Amino acid sequence: MAKVQVPAHWVAQNYLPPICARHGGPATRLVPRKFFTRAPGWSYLLILTGLLIFAIVTLAIRKTVPTALPACAQCTRDRRQFISLAISGWVSVLAVMVVAFTLASDLLFVLGLVAILAALVFTFAGDYFRVAGTVNKDLVWVTLKGVDDTFAATINNGLRVAAPVPATTGSPPPAVAYQGTPDILPG
Repeated sequence: MAKVQVPAHWVAQNYLPPICARHGGPATRLVPRKFFTRAPGWSYLLILTGLLIFAIVTLAIRKTVPTALPACAQCTRDRRQFISLAISGWVSVLAVMVVAFTLASDLLFVLGLVAILAALVFTFAGDYFRVAGTVNKDLVWVTLKGVDDTFAATINNGLRVAAPVPATTGSPPPAVAYQGTPDILPG
């Protein structure tokens, strides 16, 4: 998996190639996503005053770039599998807790609490198949992580074509062939 920096205005206006961002094959649909700026370092000191205050402040100061990432059928299957595993985990937790209360078993109750913690971690951190991304603080670039090499190469080729070539004395600069799709560039 690769990491690529995309201009924020490309992401915001959905100027992305029709290639699945995660798997590199042809995209069959667009998945709505939002990418955010990171919380500044000083905001973590607010955790000492309370988690709710930290959450309110960081949510208030973050900037958002909404988009729709290209996705394929495999992305849909991965998402459905994750949802079914998360639901199965929570049903199992519920079953363990019901049995613990029915039998009045302290050991099963402690096991249920550990299972709740495991289900929470899996539910919130187990979304490994999605493309992750952050927006830099000046809202110029979106860094996408976990993208396919083909998607990253297409973005990088599009950036190379879009970037102005500096004038040099002597021979003209070599032409860069664009290998991506023609609809990646705005306009």
